[in-house]
Amino acid sequence: MPRTLLFLLLLSNWLMLPALAASDNLEQAWHLAQSRVHMRAGDYSLAIEAYEKYLATRPESHEALKGIAIAYESK
Repeated sequence: MPRTLLFLLLLSNWLMLPALAASDNLEQAWHLAQSRVHMRAGDYSLAIEAYEKYLATRPESHEALKGIAIAYESK
C-alpha cells in the first residue's frame, strides 16, 4: 500500500480520536482506530491484534466484535 494512502488513513482515524476519547480512554480509542486502519489496509493479522487489545477492556463492543469476526474471515 502506498505510504501516502496509509498516512491519509492514519490521519482520518486520528481526527476521530477526540470523539472516541470522550467516552473511552485514549488507549482504547487508539486500539479501535488502529484496528480500522489495519482493516482498510488489508492487514488482517494486525487488525485482529488491535481488536483483541480493545476487546480486553470493552468486551461488549459490537463494532469490535463484528470487526474481529470479519478480520478472521478475511485472513
